[in-house]
Amino acid sequence: CLPPDFTERAFYIVRDPRSIVLSFSRFFNYPLDSAVDAMANKDFTIGGTETHALTLISSWSNHVSSWVGEKDFPVHVVKYEDMQADAGKELTEVLGFFDIEADEKLVKKAVAASDISKLKKDEDKNGFRESQRTERGTFFNGDRNYKDELGPKYIQRIEDDHGKVMNLLGYT
Repeated sequence: CLPPDFTERAFYIVRDPRSIVLSFSRFFNYPLDSAVDAMANKDFTIGGTETHALTLISSWSNHVSSWVGEKDFPVHVVKYEDMQADAGKELTEVLGFFDIEADEKLVKKAVAASDISKLKKDEDKNGFRESQRTERGTFFNGDRNYKDELGPKYIQRIEDDHGKVMNLLGYT
């Protein structure tokens, strides 16, 4: 929870939990069952090591709801899938939300620098800082389709666990 006395506004990136579970599973080296369970666990934490503070993540639904339902300051919600479709448009809207005039050349440069395929190549070549501290999998895994990889069992579990919030965001 961010203290509203020190927070004028925020933006929050949300992603379909059916896609997140694939990245989550690969990065943390969790079997899919464990990743689906963790995403539904309101008490889920990461860290608690010498190099990473214990951090409450909570369930996907709780985490998303805490930002989407924020009442003390405005929150601009950006869907990851919309960023993939038109990153320049989404970045321009975020800048506008923060009353920053978008420079079209800089927006294009930022979009090019943050292209997932570019970041994946860089990770393959140089590694990913978070992965270097622990035995973790890759972070940038490209555009995988959850429908091809999860199967109906996992899709149904995720939709059962998070359907209400998914529906609110147009993910169902």
